[in-house]
Parts: sequence; C-alpha cells; structure tokens
Amino acid sequence: MANGLGYGPAFQGLRALWRHGDAWFAEVRLPDDQSADGFGLHPALLDAALHGAVDPAAPMRLPFSWTGVRLYASGATALRVRLTDDGQGGLALALADGDGVPVAEVDSLVGRAVTEEQVRAAGTGDRDAVLWVDWLEVPPPGDASESGAPWALVGPDDLALGGSAVRSPLAAYAD
Repeated sequence: MANGLGYGPAFQGLRALWRHGDAWFAEVRLPDDQSADGFGLHPALLDAALHGAVDPAAPMRLPFSWTGVRLYASGATALRVRLTDDGQGGLALALADGDGVPVAEVDSLVGRAVTEEQVRAAGTGDRDAVLWVDWLEVPPPGDASESGAPWALVGPDDLALGGSAVRSPLAAYAD
C-alpha cells in the first residue's frame, strides 16, 4: 500500500510502460478471472491505464474532473494507452484495443492532490450518508445497441452516437 491506496489483483493490470517524446505509452490488461461483460470500459482496466501517469516522487493525485470523454467500443480486456499533457494542467488519454481500434478517448483528466491522511479518513466515513454512488444501466438511445455504432458522451446530460469516421490518435502507434 503506497500513499494510503491499496490495489487488489484486479487493479494491477499495468503490463508495460514507456516514454516516447512527450508522450507515455502503456499496455494494460484485465486479469483472466475478470470479465469486461456489462461494462463500457471495465473500471479496473481504466484505472490500470491511469497508472502510467503516476509519478511516485510527486504528491498523490486522484481523478477529479473529466472533459471530452468518448467511448467507441465496449468489451475490451486489454488496451494500448497514450497519455499526454493536455496543455492545461490535465492529462489526455487515447485508448485502443490490441489491434489499434479506438476504444475511448479523454480530452482532459485533471487530478486533485490528496494526502495519505485524507485517503485514510475517507475510508472511515459514515456509511449511512445521504449521498452515495450507484451504478445504473442506461439503455442506448434508439436502436444503437443493434447498429454497432460507437457511443460518445457529448454533453453534461446527453448520450449520443459518435461519428463513424473516427480516426484514433493511436493509429500510428498501432502500425
């Protein structure tokens, strides 16, 4: 457990990490005993993708603000990831499957610095709180589930289909 965070086996999917120029590249994989069924993007796989941005010498940062999140495909159990500076203090991510087909993109992910004490205190809070997080299944609009069209989050309240002419920034990486 480093910095107050403990990672179970499902969240230890970072397999390779390297740097090229200003970008970091990672390969992440779900353990064989985990299934991506029922997830647009498995949380443990996304978490493993973010491990490539962790600097052990810097203060710990937790994901805080997500901008420009697009999901193109679901069911991935392994990803190739490109992590770059978004130019505004955040991190941009491009995620593709093993064949280089786009899975998701994030224009900007901003982290918030936290201390080990804050992380530990969060784990001992009131479990009868008025607010909580719950996962709800949201059906795709129209007949999108049958068309195979990719999903895209296009606004704070709207889900819509992404365009079919999606060019992944990882295209050169996949070659």
